[in-house]
Amino acid sequence: MVVQWTNGKAILASGSPFEPVEVDGVEYKTSQCNNVYIFPGLGQGAVLSECKSVSDEMVLAASIALASSVTDEERDRGQVRKPAERLQRPVRLQ
Repeated sequence: MVVQWTNGKAILASGSPFEPVEVDGVEYKTSQCNNVYIFPGLGQGAVLSECKSVSDEMVLAASIALASSVTDEERDRGQVRKPAERLQRPVRLQ
């Protein structure tokens, strides 16, 4: 795996889940980065705001917000997004 090849210096995001990798006693978790992290909130925001289109700037803002939610500890382990356990469920529309 790339984390082993780079001695833990690579940051890896994948569309599929992988088991953590240990390099020199440090456990690195592969971030599974797919649609569940951006699109539900972005879509709900678009619906609630009644916008006519989703701009590149909106996607960028959502990506920056997601990246900003990673703790220093998670970042040190090579994660690029927060674990699914810390995701908030979208507000239910009625």
